[in-house]
Amino acid sequence: MLLRNFLRGRPVIWFDHETGTSRPATAAEVPEGVPLIDVPGIEGDYLEEDDGSRFYRYWTDASTRFFFRASDGTVIEMDGKNYAEVTPANDLAGRPSADLAVLRIYSEQGQLLYTHTYDAAKYYALYMSDFSFPAPELVDWDFFLGLPLNFDYMRERRSGTNQDDKAVRPGGVAAGQPCPREGYWFTPAGENSRRHFAQGELMPEVKSDYGATIWQWDPAQG
Repeated sequence: MLLRNFLRGRPVIWFDHETGTSRPATAAEVPEGVPLIDVPGIEGDYLEEDDGSRFYRYWTDASTRFFFRASDGTVIEMDGKNYAEVTPANDLAGRPSADLAVLRIYSEQGQLLYTHTYDAAKYYALYMSDFSFPAPELVDWDFFLGLPLNFDYMRERRSGTNQDDKAVRPGGVAAGQPCPREGYWFTPAGENSRRHFAQGELMPEVKSDYGATIWQWDPAQG
């Protein structure tokens, strides 16, 4: 299957989802003029970290199953049972790190299946430099921050939730701005920051070394 780079339209790779091997796609395999959005023939995307490790999320079996795979061999299906979270990482003194975040994936019973610490500041810097319209969200830049939403999406599909009947997920909201939708929100700028806001309530600033406080809608309401 063809996968695109998460942050760039190219390079596109040909990925064997059974073995986890990949190679650069040939010119004949890549749809002409691959843009930064999904196009026919692209089955998912991948991220290559500075150390050369890769992380994939992709559809297979006629787009009926959704997977996360790391280049260390870890493969976890986003099947509506497993779930994931991203939280600030702690430094050696136990304080939230200004730059690092940790992705954790759990089984339905709460068993930790996978964990990965990464440089979240890199993606935050890219997010802050994006002046495109409409306003971008941090999850549009941070591969790992987007993974919990993928797990939630498959959980909703599995439970038969009709996406057309649900309100569109709000974008990120900066501190000092009014809450656009009542519910639970969280910010990567603060550990254990998840809390409930009423519509119109001003979103508070979290004092930390992380950077600007951007509140994200939590799709796992309740």
